[in-house]
Amino acid sequence: GINAEYGGFGIMFRMPAAATRILRRAFVSSADPRLKSLQHFNAKGGKFRVAVVNRCNFNCFFCHNEGMDNPRNPGEPGFPAKGCETVKTDDLLDLINTYTRLGGKSVNITGGEPTTRKDIVDLLSKIDKRDAFVVLNSNVSSPFVKRLLEVPKIPQVDAIFASLHTTDNADFGEAMGTPGDKTGATSVMENMVKLKEHGYHIEINFSLGNYNKDEWKEVLEFGTSNGIATKAITLIRHDEEESFYKNKGSFIDPRYVQGTLEAAGCERIKTDPTKVGGYTDYYKTKDGVSVIVKNIARGRLRTDMCNGCSLREECGEGVYALRSGVDGVWKPCLLNHSKNSAFSQVGGWEDQILDQIHAMVGDPQSWDFQEGQPC
Repeated sequence: GINAEYGGFGIMFRMPAAATRILRRAFVSSADPRLKSLQHFNAKGGKFRVAVVNRCNFNCFFCHNEGMDNPRNPGEPGFPAKGCETVKTDDLLDLINTYTRLGGKSVNITGGEPTTRKDIVDLLSKIDKRDAFVVLNSNVSSPFVKRLLEVPKIPQVDAIFASLHTTDNADFGEAMGTPGDKTGATSVMENMVKLKEHGYHIEINFSLGNYNKDEWKEVLEFGTSNGIATKAITLIRHDEEESFYKNKGSFIDPRYVQGTLEAAGCERIKTDPTKVGGYTDYYKTKDGVSVIVKNIARGRLRTDMCNGCSLREECGEGVYALRSGVDGVWKPCLLNHSKNSAFSQVGGWEDQILDQIHAMVGDPQSWDFQEGQPC
């Protein structure tokens, strides 16, 4: 694709399942109310999560797969199932770079497992990050992590959010769908340290459930002792099965971990009760290592988009992120798939992105942070 700044005559890029065509880039006026919605989205930490692959070498039993159809079957290896990929690399880059040019502040490169892409380094290096904070969400597993370690640190990547849900190799293999891997947890932890030494800011994502709640102390100890930021997140419902939290290890209120933070010498620095993605507490260890606890039970954002939704009480995430990527689908809500829509064949990315976020934000005066366990 050919990148162009606003005010340029036009742009050529390929849309999914369509021939290459010329699409005009309309000038976006600073008075456009949709830009105000984007500003609200930015201010509360709204994410633009772009899945660059629907393939993973793991098969985690709790994975939401960014709302894409998941080609992986329980108990089967993940990697061979490639899933749906209809959007070309140039179009993914144009999508991401349009968001940053519009003023989007938070971009997550996700999947599947992004590092299973052979061209992941090239893709990341071509992101026009501007003022955006760019995160690579990864399981940092071998052998794919070598793609990041064999080249200089990629300046476009501000942080790698690395999944670690247990330090026990046996539990790791069972939960990650790789029971034949007897050293999976050890390998992932070693790779986190290598990436940190390579110059990346690493943050552990620990998805808290009943199955791994007793492992939190071990994960916290690993993170703090290696100077790696650690974050505890409640498992997020992404399907409509009534037994979701039971099958996924039951809902655990992250206040469960607060005692361990105090024992580890962590001091709470601040609390943000109105942050998208859940009520968030920020801690630091005596050595300055960041520890974050995101607790959807204490608050998750509801906006006008949620009005009348039959899944409102069951939703764990609330309004958090606009998801899109290789499947060619906009996903403003992880749980309510009726909100999904295919990429339009008419018009540029600007209008599509702004329309989606404007609908997600609604009237900020009507925002409601709902508390309590998702039913």
